[in-house]
Amino acid sequence: RVRDEHSHVVASLLDEYKRATALPGLKLRNNLLLGYYLEVPATSASRVPASWQHVQTMPGQMRYRTDELAALERKLK
Repeated sequence: RVRDEHSHVVASLLDEYKRATALPGLKLRNNLLLGYYLEVPATSASRVPASWQHVQTMPGQMRYRTDELAALERKLK
């Protein structure tokens, strides 16, 4: 069921993160290497919650994973 509704689940999770953090430019993305991750501008990195795990630094962007995103990936597989 989660697989069928994954776009709704992803959008809902992003809204939840936006409300909880108020980080400007927060995006939830997916790629084959990292899976689902949160991307924030490097200028906002100091405001990221401590529970987010840093996975990659890009020019001007920081990428993070959370336990919720890892659980979502497991459900979608």
